Amino acid sequence: MPNLTGCNTIDPELQVTRGEDYDLPTTRRALEWLKELGFDAVEYSHALHWTDEQVAAVRAMTAEIGLIPWSLHAWVGGDVLTDEGAAGTEKILSRAAEVALGLGVGNVVHHTNGTTLDGDGPERLAAEADILRRCHRPGMRFALETMSTLAHCEYMLALVDELWPEVAGVNVDTGHANLGDLGAARAIRMAGKRLITTHLQDNHGERDEHLPPGDGLIDWDDVAAALGEIGYTGCLMLELTDQPSADRRAVGVKEEMARGAAKARRMAERV
Repeated sequence: MPNLTGCNTIDPELQVTRGEDYDLPTTRRALEWLKELGFDAVEYSHALHWTDEQVAAVRAMTAEIGLIPWSLHAWVGGDVLTDEGAAGTEKILSRAAEVALGLGVGNVVHHTNGTTLDGDGPERLAAEADILRRCHRPGMRFALETMSTLAHCEYMLALVDELWPEVAGVNVDTGHANLGDLGAARAIRMAGKRLITTHLQDNHGERDEHLPPGDGLIDWDDVAAALGEIGYTGCLMLELTDQPSADRRAVGVKEEMARGAAKARRMAERV
């Protein structure tokens, strides 16, 4: 059976300027657009500003539209080796866990604070692991996101191994991995059984463009092969953008999303 395919919430009318613009009507429009394109699942890109009542309303509308609530994107809170940074991170991730459970989401995507095991890396890793344990709630896991370097991937995998499998797994962002010495397919192979979700996106190796797969320079045949090798059975989640830059954009966001949906379905059949 093919993998599920999904995409983050994107306003098809391009009226969004910041995360808090995702009110209930905008979110409904985004969810309906994803369903129209044939996606199975959704990642909520901007959800932490919603009240508990709004979270319940979004969960209901997601079920009504017929999408699977797969993941939620959280954000970095600060330097975990400072009291202020640790408190900020814990506040954000605790709320993210609550919102995830309210939405019925199993994966909370999170960017680590540490970037390398060198220097203060071990101390930072221990601090992050403690925060993630405190913020974790049964029924969800943190999906720690790859960035561009091999050193960061090694740090992230060491952190995941402290918490696997109940608390955390890996989210491979192919676009990030293509911007340094990591590489998209290698990131997937390194993640192995720890991979619990993805951000499939493309670029030209210079900046984080969030292009649909196939519109940049990433070797998607190798990415599909890597996903098959590790036996990934989760959702092939895309992470595109509703704020595209004018350069290197041959078409509008609706066409980009349609291309992304088609590419995701082809990859699902291969994987």
